[in-house]
Amino acid sequence: MDGNIARDAVNQANLRDLGWTVFVIWECRLEADTADLLAHLQGLQDGPAKAMLC
Repeated sequence: MDGNIARDAVNQANLRDLGWTVFVIWECRLEADTADLLAHLQGLQDGPAKAMLC
């Protein structure tokens, strides 16, 4: 698990260095209230940065 956390942190930092905005979405969040999550993400869409959902 620690290796996954470290790998994810490096990958997210690399994406940010390339100008991406990284959003981490946990599977349980998708199952709990997808409509609320989509509304939140659509609100973020107005920003100038590229976004990647992971």
